[in-house]
Amino acid sequence: MNSIINLAETGLGITGIRNLGMIGIEPFLTKYKDYFNGRVLDYGCGEQPYKDLVSGKYVPYDDGYHAKRKGKTFPKYSGHFDTVLLTQVIQFLPRLGKVISSFDTDHLVITFPVNWYIVQREDLFRYTPNGLKYILRKCGFKTIVSENLSHIKFKDITFPLQHGIIAEKK
Repeated sequence: MNSIINLAETGLGITGIRNLGMIGIEPFLTKYKDYFNGRVLDYGCGEQPYKDLVSGKYVPYDDGYHAKRKGKTFPKYSGHFDTVLLTQVIQFLPRLGKVISSFDTDHLVITFPVNWYIVQREDLFRYTPNGLKYILRKCGFKTIVSENLSHIKFKDITFPLQHGIIAEKK
């Protein structure tokens, strides 16, 4: 039996489906907000929705789609950061390992889509949690937290939407 669920008929619409995927991000970040003390770089900050979770020095940086669309410019970040926050940005980075290796940081907090529709033209990659852990290991980081943030469950199968990882420098 081959059945296709037309999500448009569920009444969720694309915004509702996107929100469904995003619902786990803020609870994950809130759960681990102890990592947001000290100096925190929000790399790919966009609209800076998680700024208020940072109790230390918040340093926003974005040179991508959101910044260009809004005409914003951010100074290039520099120096040591206690934590680098990357929420929903790694799918846009063609040289993810190079970017991660460039950070002078103790911790990375990353949320990312596992299965998702293409957000915009620059949306290039999807990572499995194991694939991202491999890249992090190659860049000198050890994964200390790995959690599924949201998923859709169909009878006997779970379809992951978002994942969160916290890694520390080895």
